[in-house]
Amino acid sequence: MSDILSLLQSLTGSSSTSSSTSSSTTSSSGSTSQLDLLAAAYQQTLQPKVDALNQKVTDLQNRQKFFNTLNSKINAIIGNIDTFTISGASAKFSARTITSSDSTVVSATATSDSNLGVNSVKVDRLASNDLLISNSMAYAAPTTLTPGDYSFTINGVSGTVSLTADDNTNEKVMQKLVNAINNTSNIGVTASYIRIDSTNSKLTLTSTDTGSGKDIQFTDSSILTNMGITNAALNPHTTSRTTATDTTAGYKTADYNNLDSKIEINGITIYRNSNSISDALPGVTLNLLKPQGATDQAVTMTTSVDNTSVENLIQPLMTSYNDILNYLKQNSTVLRADSAMNSLYSKLRLTTSDAVTSANTGDPQYLSDLGIKVNSDGTLSISDHSRLLELLQEDPQKVANMFTSSDSFVQKVNNVVSNLIGDNGLILSRTQSIGQQINTTQQRADEVQQNIDKQVAAYKKEYQSMLSLYYNAQNQYSLLSNYQTTSTTG
Repeated sequence: MSDILSLLQSLTGSSSTSSSTSSSTTSSSGSTSQLDLLAAAYQQTLQPKVDALNQKVTDLQNRQKFFNTLNSKINAIIGNIDTFTISGASAKFSARTITSSDSTVVSATATSDSNLGVNSVKVDRLASNDLLISNSMAYAAPTTLTPGDYSFTINGVSGTVSLTADDNTNEKVMQKLVNAINNTSNIGVTASYIRIDSTNSKLTLTSTDTGSGKDIQFTDSSILTNMGITNAALNPHTTSRTTATDTTAGYKTADYNNLDSKIEINGITIYRNSNSISDALPGVTLNLLKPQGATDQAVTMTTSVDNTSVENLIQPLMTSYNDILNYLKQNSTVLRADSAMNSLYSKLRLTTSDAVTSANTGDPQYLSDLGIKVNSDGTLSISDHSRLLELLQEDPQKVANMFTSSDSFVQKVNNVVSNLIGDNGLILSRTQSIGQQINTTQQRADEVQQNIDKQVAAYKKEYQSMLSLYYNAQNQYSLLSNYQTTSTTG
């Protein structure tokens, strides 16, 4: 008992007895603070058990994060692999570019079917929309047409305009006709009403497409005749159509054939109904922008291999390949602990040194044959652009085979990574297993923490009980001491 009392005295900071209740109260306050410190110290001795479990949870979470990130990177490279496995992927290696010596006159695009080389283009005339113009009419003047329905036929398509008693001026009739024409489907023209000055106005019809094949034709009708538009007067669809004047109806262009574009390609004159010509030079679409003068020099169009496009095609694949390789290398701890990940790293590196056996004799078999360098860390980069260009000029299919054949570099990479993703893939299996381990370990950590908290609470309760006994004994001892002192002095 004396040992316990001595311990309690030391814990409460009391070296002598106190005769007053206030002293006991003060000691009790001090002991409570000491009790908290004692409980914290005890808890600290048990904390490593929880810390070890929490650290294991953290390690598992980091490992799970590794696999989730790896899964994203593999999905990225699979997406890039798809570029080379779709139908027609080989044609992308035959990409062509075409340049114009004067892109303000003519520009162009080229497909893989275009021939390499130079062509000259002289733009004599652009294709234009046909334009038919009515008589000039005083817009405020009364119309000669009476209320009723009037039919019209333009380019073989018929429509109707209804005039009421309110449509009593030339302007109102012309505006009604404009609306009727523009609301008629597939009529092939757009109508407009134009005030020329403070007195006169005209109606115009503009073909919606260019070229002689879209020249404006019409059937005689009373409402068109009212505006001077008749076959007899205008001679539509001929080489000598009547041209409009300031006052009379007619076409803007006399010969409807002159609605076609006219160009010379390598000295040969051709005509087309459009300013976009894709059937003259194989694989080339010419976009005519403005006509040239008679003395202007022809524009030089140069078609060449678009090696930049090919490099942009393969660069994303190399970037995603490098990304996975670097990521695996940066997580060497995982590689050492997981044989499958170590095997993935090794197999990826081997894909760059494996020959493409499906290539013909003398054709490139290794990425390095294309001017692609395999760096010391296994990553890829295009180091010899001129070599790649040379092969593309020689035969683009030789380059394509390295990426699109059944035994290509792309297919080898796909064979390595494809079984890692998906519902049955290794990565999902790993992340699910790690997730279960995280849950189990976290539960164990919580249980250990709860047990420690219970133990600390129990010890604190036991200590407080002993402390209460100690204070009672201290008070009794103080009373006895005071009594003995009083008896001696008396």
